Amino acid sequence: MSCVGFRIYAFAGWPMLDWRECRHCGLEFFPKKAFYWYCSWRCYEADHEDRNDGSPGSIWQAAYDSGYRDGRADGLVAGRQQGTMPLPVRRGLVRLVHPDLHQGSALEQVAGDVTRWLLEHRPQEVARG
Repeated sequence: MSCVGFRIYAFAGWPMLDWRECRHCGLEFFPKKAFYWYCSWRCYEADHEDRNDGSPGSIWQAAYDSGYRDGRADGLVAGRQQGTMPLPVRRGLVRLVHPDLHQGSALEQVAGDVTRWLLEHRPQEVARG
């Protein structure tokens, strides 16, 4: 019986594979699972840490890191943006959630909180006019 090109033996109910060579240090080891290619976690981390060899994984990671850094820098330069809501929509929301419409119901407290939040977060030009 073969699995991924390796012989599997049944030993006390557990499948075991042939010896393998660690991809990082070259040490021969006996993998516990068919997809283990490193003799230890330390070898796995070391192999992936210094992987700038042009392999598809390292190219993808370098591009991802670059995009993340550029996007974060652009966000810091732009600063926090104020969201805009059209005035008719804002007025409609205040009318829908106003606590006077929900007196005596379970929604009265929530309606008051939502109305308070909407009024506190008005744009400055709407708050003055």
